[in-house]
Amino acid sequence: SSRVLGSGSRDALRLCGEAGWLYRRVLAYVDGIRSSSSDGGAASNACRGGGAVARALTLALSEELADYHRLISVLEARLTSQISHSSAACDTSRNGGSEQVQQKLTVRQLMVHLRPAMCRLRTLATVADSLPNPATPDGSVCSGGKLITAIQQHSRHGD
Repeated sequence: SSRVLGSGSRDALRLCGEAGWLYRRVLAYVDGIRSSSSDGGAASNACRGGGAVARALTLALSEELADYHRLISVLEARLTSQISHSSAACDTSRNGGSEQVQQKLTVRQLMVHLRPAMCRLRTLATVADSLPNPATPDGSVCSGGKLITAIQQHSRHGD
C-alpha cells in the first residue's frame, strides 16, 4: 500500500492535533474555574468558587491561551494570504503580468512556529490536570495556600 503523506507531513498533522487537544484541556480547566466563580461557590464545599489565587491562575492561563490563539491567527492569515496570492499570481501570469509572491509557509516552518507553543501548552495542561477542576464530579477548586502548594509540588516534580 502506498502512503499518501510523508513522515514530515504526518508529524505536522500529529503536532497540530496535539496542540488542539492540549489547548482544549487547559481551556476546560479555565472554563471550570470561571463557571465555579460565577456560581458563587457552595457553602458545603470550602474549596468551591476559588479565591484570588485561583482567579490569578485562571487569568495567567487565559493570557497564555490568548498568546497561542494569536500565533494560530497569524499563521492562518499567512496561509490565507498565501492562497490568495497564489490565485492572483495565476491570474497575472495568464495576463502576462508579474507579481512578487511572499515566501510560502511550509510544513516544516509550521512545525518550527508551533514547537515553542507546544512546550508551553504541555506544561500548562500538566499543571491544569494536576489541580482539582470544578468541572469534575467532585467539583472542588483549591484556593489560596492549597493551590499554591499544588503548583509548587508540580514544580518540584521535575517533569
